[in-house]
This record gives sequence, C-alpha cells and structure tokens, in this order.
Amino acid sequence: MMFLLCNPRELAAEQYAMLDVIPTHLAGQVYFISNYPCPPKKKDITHLPVKCITLRWVALRGFLYPMWPYAAVRRDQTRNVLLIHDEIFSTTMLHALFAKLFCRSKVVIFCAENLKFSFLQTLLGRFFARCIDSALCANREAVTRAEQMGVKKAFVCPLPVSNTQVEVNYKESVKRIGFVGRLIHEKGIDVLCEAMKHFPELEFNIYGNGYLVPEIKQTQFNYKGPFDYSSEALDKVFNDIDVLVVPSLSVGWWKEQFGRVIVEAMDRGVIVIGSNSGAIPEVIGDEHLIFQENSAEAIVAKIKHLCSLKREEVLELSKAMKDRFEERFSKRVIREVIEAVVKGVR
Repeated sequence: MMFLLCNPRELAAEQYAMLDVIPTHLAGQVYFISNYPCPPKKKDITHLPVKCITLRWVALRGFLYPMWPYAAVRRDQTRNVLLIHDEIFSTTMLHALFAKLFCRSKVVIFCAENLKFSFLQTLLGRFFARCIDSALCANREAVTRAEQMGVKKAFVCPLPVSNTQVEVNYKESVKRIGFVGRLIHEKGIDVLCEAMKHFPELEFNIYGNGYLVPEIKQTQFNYKGPFDYSSEALDKVFNDIDVLVVPSLSVGWWKEQFGRVIVEAMDRGVIVIGSNSGAIPEVIGDEHLIFQENSAEAIVAKIKHLCSLKREEVLELSKAMKDRFEERFSKRVIREVIEAVVKGVR
C-alpha cells in the first residue's frame, strides 16, 4: 500500500501528474489528501485505486491532515510506503514520524528546496531526517540539502508534468517569442519585456497571471491572459510559440527549483532559452541556451542568435528539445526512478 500525501499549496493539475507516475504494481490503495474541493477525475487518473480525502479549509497546514487513514495501513500485511510531497523541514513531516512509529512504514519524500536552510529549518530537517528512508529531489542542490540534513539516500527525480495530447509540430523558424508563467518580478517578465523592445518584427505572446498584469497590458505586447495548465490548454499555448524564454531571477527567498514550463515546452518541440537562476541550466541542459539573469542585453543576444539560424538548424534544435524530454523527463523515466527508490526501501 502506498499513500500520497499531497502538499495543499500545489496546483491540482500537478497533484494529478504526481499520481500518474506512481507505478501501478507498487501501489495498493492510494489516498489523495488535498484541500481542493474537486477530487481527481477518471480521465486524469485511470490506473490507480484512489480514495479522495477532501479538506475544505483553505489555510490548512500539513500537520493538521487527518491520521485516521493510517489505521488501514496498520491492518495491511504488506510493507507500506508513505510518499510525501513536501519539504523536509515542513510540519507535514510529522506524518513521517507517525507512519514510522505507528505503522512501521517506509517513508519517501519528494522535495525541491535549493536555498540554504535557515536555523529553524535546519533543526526541523535534521530531526525529521531520522524518519526518512529516501528523498526524491527535483534538482541537484535539493539532493545536497537533503544529504546535509542526514537523509542517507537522495536521488534526482524530475517533477512530472502534463504531457502533450497532440502530434508535435516542430518549429522551423523563430518568429514568435513567448513567456508562460506567473507575472511577478522574480519570474523576470519585466526584464524580458525590456529586451523584446529590440524586436518589433517578432510576435511576443505573454500567458499568465500576477500582480504585474496591469503593467503588461500597457505594453505593446500580446497579453493572452491566464490559462488552466491542462494538457489541452498547454497544447494551444505552445502551438503559438516558437521560442519560450524563462528569465527567472534569484532573490533572497527563492530561486527556480525546476521549471515545469521548460519541460512542458520541450515536450511540444518548443525551443527554450533561460536564465542561470537555480535549476534552469540543469533542466535545459545546454549552456548555449542559457543567459545571465537580470540582463536584458543577454536575452537580446540569445534571441538574435536564434533568429540568425537557418531553417534546418531551427528544426534540429526543436527536435533536440523533444528528444531531451523523452530521455530525461517523460513519465516513463520518472516511473523508473520512483520504482527503483521504492523497491530499494521496501
């Protein structure tokens, strides 16, 4: 039996994607615990027996999740694994302690924090690390942080994303530049807008929501509005983009931990360039597609280079994006990592 204890701050679509990569033969009954009112639909999760526990208190913290499902775990005679999608210093890890003491379960966490821990986070992390058998980390820095806390087995495992549902339309020219994500300062959208003023001949499409929307609407660029991040919506968005720019900035409290939008774009053959913030270079995997963060001039140089490429070169780069997705970020790859880790702790 495997539990999936989902972080209530995550989007429902991301929770569905996490459920979808759990290998069928490893999971018995899965409890989907969330504070979102809509449980997973059959079209989202088809291969797992899922029982939904919907908690309607929006501000509910992880340590207030109900403990009663563990009674079923204790009655089960198989070796149980608790998979927690949250950081090692989170109060959600009280469930790891409870599962160890009450159910003698094995505990695997899925984490992504790549900043230096505060003193309090370090204390909590080292305490909860005693209850954790293995950690799946979204980036290499998160692996280092988990090992520093005392987790003996930590592995890089990409975050699952919504895969394309249509045939990939590979790019053959660079005419449409895009930004997809939250419209806030740390995502670098204002820096990108400054850079795009140098390319009046290119179409610049902006998708997302955030406190910078009023400023974006006052520019000459195409603000397309927010969308729901479903596979269908992503297919439509990336069909209108040749090059995705991910200009994230590192700030004191945050830097890019993975960048799901990068992988979602790769899956659809979109060429991706990004800043050197956090895990972006690790995910893109090509230093020639990385630029210095918070530099409009660096973005301009990268876009000029892409615009100078011949049709065959653009097509080759577009196909390389899809190939990297299949080799590093597909559901098959993530399932293999999870299966190896779960078998290793059982």
